[in-house]
Amino acid sequence: MRQKFKPWAEPYLIANEDRMITSSKSLDDYSIFHEHILEIGMGKGDFLLRMSKTYPHTYFLGVELNKICGAIAMKKIIEEDIDNVYFFIGNANKLIEVLPKEIKFDAIYLNFPDPWPKIRHHKRRLTSKNFLDIYKQILKHNGKIILKTDHLELFNDSVMTFEQEGFKILSLDRNYSISSGPMSKYEEKYMNIGKQMYKVEVSYDKN
Repeated sequence: MRQKFKPWAEPYLIANEDRMITSSKSLDDYSIFHEHILEIGMGKGDFLLRMSKTYPHTYFLGVELNKICGAIAMKKIIEEDIDNVYFFIGNANKLIEVLPKEIKFDAIYLNFPDPWPKIRHHKRRLTSKNFLDIYKQILKHNGKIILKTDHLELFNDSVMTFEQEGFKILSLDRNYSISSGPMSKYEEKYMNIGKQMYKVEVSYDKN
């Protein structure tokens, strides 16, 4: 869905660049946390906001391509005076270029990513081989990826690609209906209307 233009968005991101992963402050703050979580495609930040409140001693990084959504998410976090969330506003395939090498993640969340249903667009999926190669570099040993989606074809293709690329399936739910933690906006919406959802959790052994 195209976001309505907000003239304040880009100036807000610039004014709060200390919250961006490219700043030295991001790296300094990273080192004081024992657990580190990445969400790719954070949208307007509802999941990050809920997670950061639930786990105040965990470091969170949110990635979002759309600057307007990114600014909205950042504004929510800053206005709630939350200090354990940082941001990368840009294409996730560029993350490896700006992420300090010291930063590795315990888990990566992919919450209802764009399914890119056309075959010619499958390489854009956040579970395509190109992206999995990036995740392998930024995950800790036995770090996890958690995918939630309402798109069955994306789910099946992702599970197959995970296995092909050496990830271990930890859990797989083709009728995901009960959440054990904070939910994203779409997860909450779909759960309320009883829409079928799918969830898979995988890990990667770096040895």
